[in-house]
Amino acid sequence: MPDIKVLLFDLGGVLLRLNNPQATFGLKTSESEFLDRWLRSPSVRDFERGAIEAETFARSVVGEIDLPYDWREFLF
Repeated sequence: MPDIKVLLFDLGGVLLRLNNPQATFGLKTSESEFLDRWLRSPSVRDFERGAIEAETFARSVVGEIDLPYDWREFLF
């Protein structure tokens, strides 16, 4: 059995809190609308469960959240 050094649970919004999603993502929507779209996104849920790869997630979430750039920019 391998030595486990860290066990990390991300409870959503606990480890990362975006101070200004509009500035971070270049959004033209309100913070509450962005958060609503993020929380309702099937791609976000699938990615968090490990059901899809990063590229698939990026391709989908850019359209779902209406981000002002393409999926490649989102990944980087």
